[in-house]
Amino acid sequence: KSDNLICMKRVVTATDKGPVALTKADWGSHVLGADDLLIFSCTAVGVAQIRKRRGLQLHNDNVTGLGEERRMRTLMEAVVGRSSSWVGKTVTSREMQMAFKDRAAVVAVRQVATGSEAVDSKKAEKQYLLKGEEASDEESGKGGAERAFKVETGTLLLLEAYNDFAKTAPKDHIPMVSAVPGSKPPRWYTGKDKMRMAVVAFVLCSVIFTAAANILPLSVSGFCAIFAMVFLKVMTPQEAIKAVEGPTLLIIASSGGVGKAIQHTGLGEWLGERFVEMSFNSFIGLLIWFYVLLSVLGCFLNNNAQIVLVMPIAYSASLKAGVGFRPFMYLCMFMASISSFNIPIARATNLMICNRGPYTFGDFAVFGNLLQLFLMPFMLYLLWTFEQNDLWSYFNSVCEPYGSLC
Repeated sequence: KSDNLICMKRVVTATDKGPVALTKADWGSHVLGADDLLIFSCTAVGVAQIRKRRGLQLHNDNVTGLGEERRMRTLMEAVVGRSSSWVGKTVTSREMQMAFKDRAAVVAVRQVATGSEAVDSKKAEKQYLLKGEEASDEESGKGGAERAFKVETGTLLLLEAYNDFAKTAPKDHIPMVSAVPGSKPPRWYTGKDKMRMAVVAFVLCSVIFTAAANILPLSVSGFCAIFAMVFLKVMTPQEAIKAVEGPTLLIIASSGGVGKAIQHTGLGEWLGERFVEMSFNSFIGLLIWFYVLLSVLGCFLNNNAQIVLVMPIAYSASLKAGVGFRPFMYLCMFMASISSFNIPIARATNLMICNRGPYTFGDFAVFGNLLQLFLMPFMLYLLWTFEQNDLWSYFNSVCEPYGSLC
């Protein structure tokens, strides 16, 4: 990995003579098998990233002993304190797990590098992934699951632990415990996981179908879907509550109030008149002005706020110009989707990928504006054609036999 989080150290493959560790020269030509063992040197974040790759599974008997409540667990780093009774002793992974009251299991241990060991990279950051085979060769990853470690002050433990372990951890042994972000165990490789995925896909399709067919309101079907996710143990009730983004809902609600104020105070009507004047009573000119307005607002507002604020103005402008409101309604829907590419701060998703790219402010500005300029003539021509030829009525008559599904 270019970010130095993960480095592969060994590849152990099964042969007729038993497990054999391949040399680096053989890695490029070796075809991975189902029972091959990959040994990595990595950070805690690197371990979390490796576990998210489908096809790779952490082989750890201690973690397996925690049970099946993986949705309640995460990776945590813990530092052994100087007051611990483990300091200076050899402690097995099972003894640690008993001290943790089976609320955490050891995934890896990094010993403290001192003196000449700091020069030797193999000794400075020795990590032990616990294996289930019976052998003593740690480099080939064939050591027994009940492995012993020489514990010193500052020894770093990588644990898979329940979410509340940071509060319930024995402070006499590990006074410092912190969770690794985004390190929940994967839940896709067991039979139950695959069955759960199929049920989730069915629930999602059911929500879409019931909402499209007007069988249930979207709010009711969505609530039933959330209840099903909690009942099927896809997520915990706490996770379901945290998924509700309060700031986003507040922005939507406040935008709705501002939109109502624009409509009732006459500001929307006044702005609509100004847009009609600037377009010289031209329908296509009015579309162009609203296209530009939505492009600018998309740099600062989310899509919900855009629609709520612009719709009253567009409605007043369409009445003043004596044209239909539908083209402006569809223009608002379209622009709310694509006008977020102008700057990185326009959407949270832009910020998520900005550093990963890495992308700059200029990349978004160039790509976003070019994209909108490219789509502008096609979109405006399509809306103008539908309005001038009254294609709305034609397609309504075509879809009428199929009801709300069309």
